[in-house]
Amino acid sequence: MNSELINYHKANEIYERVLQIFKYDKEKDVKARDILYEFRKNYDPEEKIKSIEEKMIDKSLFFFGAGPNLIEHLRFIEEKIKSNRNKYFIVAADGSARALENFSIIPDLIFSDLDGLNYNQIENFIKLKSTIIIHGHGDNIKKLQNFKSILSRVSENIICTTQVKSRYPIINPGGFTDGDRGIYFCHILAPNDQDFILFGYEFENKIGVFSKNEYTQDQALTPTKKKKLLVCKKLLNELSILEKRSIIFYQLNEK
Repeated sequence: MNSELINYHKANEIYERVLQIFKYDKEKDVKARDILYEFRKNYDPEEKIKSIEEKMIDKSLFFFGAGPNLIEHLRFIEEKIKSNRNKYFIVAADGSARALENFSIIPDLIFSDLDGLNYNQIENFIKLKSTIIIHGHGDNIKKLQNFKSILSRVSENIICTTQVKSRYPIINPGGFTDGDRGIYFCHILAPNDQDFILFGYEFENKIGVFSKNEYTQDQALTPTKKKKLLVCKKLLNELSILEKRSIIFYQLNEK
């Protein structure tokens, strides 16, 4: 198992910055990690992660966020993906997976803290052979407990992450939001020369309708959400500049 995936070398630095901005309760974050540990302690994800790494080779890596531009991007890119699905490795941030399914595109990986996907939707994606990487933190402890029957299942299609120090098999690949955590996870596994193409990533507009199940339309950007998106943007910039990862934000004129 890649040690960077278990505990990304800058994970603690990222977390300390997040704590300064959002004043989260570290003890609750640790509690969330330990709940996941009790659910997953008898399952080792190493073989699954190896298969994910192998599946990425020689494919275009497409990442989908749940921003307000997601549907517009999907309308332009769907035929390209569907015409040769095996050419692409698809990573979805939380509720963007629902939008992808609406376009009959099933993600390879889904990163979720359970804000944008409910129990039945998670079950559905597991049946569709997506791998779900579920994140535990202090604000979703109740949801983790409500998902116990899924999270405690011996399934290779479930991997769990934390934002505090890892407790294997609960890992900390870096990142903060679902949108950037998935990119950090894949950065550790993917060859250095692979481009990461991002769709549905928007940092300064509205909250996309697919961010949460209860939304029926895009929402006004709240101060807290704006801060989270700015942290996400900064983390992606750091990955691009400091780690030399090519991160490309899709523009509609690049059809």
